Amino acid sequence: MASFSVAAAASSSCLILVTMLSALLTLSSASHFRVGGPDGVWTSSNNVNYTKWVDSIHFQVEDVLRFVYDNKKENVIQVSQQEYKSCKVTAPVKKWSSGDDSVSLDTAGYFYFISSVDGHCQGRARFDVKVYANDKEAGHDQAPSTPPAGAPVVPAPGPKPSAAGVSVKASSVGWFTILPLLILLN
Repeated sequence: MASFSVAAAASSSCLILVTMLSALLTLSSASHFRVGGPDGVWTSSNNVNYTKWVDSIHFQVEDVLRFVYDNKKENVIQVSQQEYKSCKVTAPVKKWSSGDDSVSLDTAGYFYFISSVDGHCQGRARFDVKVYANDKEAGHDQAPSTPPAGAPVVPAPGPKPSAAGVSVKASSVGWFTILPLLILLN
């Protein structure tokens, strides 16, 4: 009988642990995007149109951009709108140069990214991102709001990428983990 109690306690502890992990996964709603697509590489010498890539994605606060590049030939600079337009960096907001950098989109608004390597920004190594606070702010059923004066025009956001490998919502993983537990408890 004592072995049954130990087994029940272990089973109960395991159930609590799995439930807590599921809850944590459910709280996280960030999507992760590799810049340029699933096999994308940040460079001015490829055929990726970063602006077109960005236009196909609806970014939200907490989403993460992952830049993969040859750090001997490229870098990633977050700049102001003015520096983005001119491709001249005088006071970067942030700079990354490891070759594999993750950038959290931590606030709603516009983010501007360029390569500061000579001539690369003028080529294809630059894009801007409009980040929404949540799905409701994006106004999928409404006309898009007017961007701030001088801001580039950003088309109305489309749906989040499919499960084809670009992004996975942690909240879905949480529900698929907790659902079997709820069924077992009944």
